[in-house]
Amino acid sequence: MSYVGGSLKMMEINRTHILKGQVAFQTIDTNDYARILNAAQLIEAAGQQLKMSSTIVAARRAQSALQAGFRGIGRYDAESLGPLISALTQMLTSFVDELGGQHIVGMDAVRGALLLADGPPLGHRVAAAFPDIQEDLSEAAACRALERPTASVFHLMRAMEAAVQALAAQLGIEGVTREWGKLLSDMKREIEVMPKGKARNAWSENHSLLYHVKQAWRNDVMHPNRTYTLAEADRIHDAVASYLEQLAELLATARTSAPEGAA
Repeated sequence: MSYVGGSLKMMEINRTHILKGQVAFQTIDTNDYARILNAAQLIEAAGQQLKMSSTIVAARRAQSALQAGFRGIGRYDAESLGPLISALTQMLTSFVDELGGQHIVGMDAVRGALLLADGPPLGHRVAAAFPDIQEDLSEAAACRALERPTASVFHLMRAMEAAVQALAAQLGIEGVTREWGKLLSDMKREIEVMPKGKARNAWSENHSLLYHVKQAWRNDVMHPNRTYTLAEADRIHDAVASYLEQLAELLATARTSAPEGAA
């Protein structure tokens, strides 16, 4: 908007000077034309994203006027500047008018990055191990960005639910959709019969972390009178992320070499 506004102002000043006979023409070179056209395209894109119909139409009209009236590095008299000035003015006016009816949410750079992050929310290893929970992890990040911590924790617990089921299935436990308490008991029995060693220790550690998540957060999040602060949601996210990363690595190892004593 600033660039178009500045260019528009120069066109208006030059057109006035031309009409007064103070100058004969205005020159618009290729680079300036490209920048103005690009700005009009960006305004159209913003209009589409914000569903501003008048802005979209005006921006497209401005682009058509620019493309029809551009003469390369050449002279623009008052008559040729007129359609450009009119189209660009209408575009900016429509954009400003419609923008006034929009509600814009502002956030700091750290939380904004949660919405703009590229790739899987917790990395490719977790995405490969748990493809079905990526939507919940993305929603959890969006809720943290928009300062909806309780909703973020809810999505994190949904993601954990799927992870628990994957863990139970890997240990050969049936009925993986049962409540966590029963699955944890069955998991503990499966782990206790494994031969002592590195593999059993890894499974035991994972079971302890999962039990901690259940006791600390999952039980509470299901009750309507429990809410979470942003700081709590951030801590829970970090804990869940650490757990899923460890579980993803544990499952990858288990699938390449059968776990000791696994059913």
